[in-house]
Amino acid sequence: MMKTPTRQEQATNYELWTEYVDASGIYTKKKFYSMTVEEKVRIIESIFGPEKPKEDAAE
Repeated sequence: MMKTPTRQEQATNYELWTEYVDASGIYTKKKFYSMTVEEKVRIIESIFGPEKPKEDAAE
């Protein structure tokens, strides 16, 4: 099973951004790279809510 990338990963990788966050292509590549990571994480959280803490698989 493939794990979903973290919000941080989605906010720093344009390919992940277009796959998981902006599938409609509203944000251009130029706009993506002009925003800070914090701005992009806020956008992600406004759409999907805060990231849930990951459970440690070793427990």
